[in-house]
Formats: sequence, structure tokens, C-alpha cells
Amino acid sequence: MFFEVENNIQQPKTLYRLDYKPSPYLINEVKLNFLLDHRQTKVISQLFCTQIESTHPEDLFLDGEGLTLLSLTLNGHEVPYQVHEHGILIEQKCLPSTFVLEIINLCSPINNLALSGLYVSDQAMITQCEA
Repeated sequence: MFFEVENNIQQPKTLYRLDYKPSPYLINEVKLNFLLDHRQTKVISQLFCTQIESTHPEDLFLDGEGLTLLSLTLNGHEVPYQVHEHGILIEQKCLPSTFVLEIINLCSPINNLALSGLYVSDQAMITQCEA
């Protein structure tokens, strides 16, 4: 199956450390499974999360661009979410204090020209993050 990913290259927005705020959710464990292919890679992620006791529940925004979302489940069940330009939003009313969030995405490394995330360079598959 082939799909096209539209890459609108825009000027990057400068983010500063002060732009970030701590999440009320602690990610205790992450499991990632990549089914690698230059044209279409499937990524299965499981996030094992707990709300930090001293915090108030908040909506959970998950950043992501250039991805095709196949599935999103919370504790094994579908959960409503909103798609935004730069990611998806899960409302806090849907989030229990402890949960496993499983997300299945497709991405196209060969079409990723942003040099961020998973991309192809000279036939090698490379990942880049902001660490």
C-alpha cells in the first residue's frame, strides 16, 4: 500500500525552555516496535502512564507531524480524540489516573524532508530528535 505524505516545509518555530511546562502525567515505561521500510514504516508505541498525585488532570496533547494515525487506544479501548495540525488531543475527562496508551502510526521516511524524526539519507534510515 502506498500513500503520499505532504511535506509543507515551513520556517521552524523557535521554542525556548520557558515554553515547556511539566506534564501532570508520568510516563513510567515506553515500548516501541518499528516495522521499518523506506516508503512506509509502521510504529507501534505503548506508553505506560500515571497521573502525578500532586497535580490536577489536564488534557493530553501528543505532538506529531507527517504521520498517518491508524489506531489509538487507552487501556485497550478506543478513546475519543481531536486531530490538530501538529498532533492529537485527548481530553482529561477520558484519562484515568493510570493508563496504557497504545498508538499505531504510519510514516514515510523517504518522503520526510524535514530531517526530523525518521528519515532516509543516502539509503540509510536515520532518526533525529531534539535531545
